[in-house]
Amino acid sequence: NMLKTELLPLAQGIGQRTASGGHAVFSGLLEGERQTVVQVLHAAGLRLLDTRRRDDASGERWLSLLMTR
Repeated sequence: NMLKTELLPLAQGIGQRTASGGHAVFSGLLEGERQTVVQVLHAAGLRLLDTRRRDDASGERWLSLLMTR
């Protein structure tokens, strides 16, 4: 559960440390950040398998991304 500003600098290292065929789950992301985060994680060697969305009481939509290598 990381904010975009925390996740992006770590993306390359996470991609390198995820085993081939392994999975990584990223949550705590806002819907509006999805495209940028997925692009950076893809460049780090991960591909998107699934997205889960949940709205909070204020109407913000939060995401969890399931990625694989």
